[in-house]
Amino acid sequence: VFNHRALAMDGWRTIANPSPRIYSREMANAGRRFTIAATPQEILAVMMDVEALPEWSSAHQSAVVLERDDKGRPLRSRSTVRNVGITDEQELEYSYPDNGFEWQLVSSRHLKRQDAVYTLTADGAQTHVLLHLDIEPSAPIPGFIMRLVVQAVVQTATEGLAKRVRIVQRRAVEGGGSPG
Repeated sequence: VFNHRALAMDGWRTIANPSPRIYSREMANAGRRFTIAATPQEILAVMMDVEALPEWSSAHQSAVVLERDDKGRPLRSRSTVRNVGITDEQELEYSYPDNGFEWQLVSSRHLKRQDAVYTLTADGAQTHVLLHLDIEPSAPIPGFIMRLVVQAVVQTATEGLAKRVRIVQRRAVEGGGSPG
């Protein structure tokens, strides 16, 4: 179950801080806490299936893993991404802290920085997920465009992820057990 309640100070919330300026190169930050009815391992399996991103992320036109570690996990990928009418080629690098999943932007035509950190905390049959995202454009862009980009990335990284986890769980129950 995806829980995206946006409550005041002490509850689940989305925090967004894109620059209020009309044109800006400043970094935008966003965060969201949410809960998925799945284990951290089930969530990580979906996150690590980078090549399936175009199936569940409307922004991803293509995605390919360029390098894997000795456990078969992606270390680097290249994607073609389209947000708010802007198409970009992005190369990301992945890391796997004990309690989550992270990515950092290696290269992009339109972004100087894009870092994401997912922290996964198991709670019985569900997992609490905290996402923190930093995005910095490489050139000045209108503030409203930056807000739309941040909103689209956060929506895919939370709601899209939760929906994909449910689909993968359903496939596993029906006998099609692969993450993709």
